[in-house]
Amino acid sequence: LEDRLIVAILPQEIQVDDELFDAIVNSKPFPGHYNRFYPQERISDYCHRRKIKYIDLLPDMRQIQPEKRKYFLQETHWNVTGNHIAAQSLSKALCMKLFETNDL
Repeated sequence: LEDRLIVAILPQEIQVDDELFDAIVNSKPFPGHYNRFYPQERISDYCHRRKIKYIDLLPDMRQIQPEKRKYFLQETHWNVTGNHIAAQSLSKALCMKLFETNDL
């Protein structure tokens, strides 16, 4: 099953939006203790240990069109921009899997 499985790691808006992350973290005691990448680190570590392929959408969500919102306001769902970026990232990963480049 592992050779046919690709796990998609979907980021939360607080991980993608720098202003939101800073506003929330800076309102808490010890803001330096918060790691926006912790979920990705845990999940990718799990996948590595079990030789499960994965794609982490966080880098693309942060890098592609960084000035545009990717989530609906006060919601956890992607808007058109977020869905477009996710579709591009996932299609690239699936094509790589199809051609067995193993470079996820």
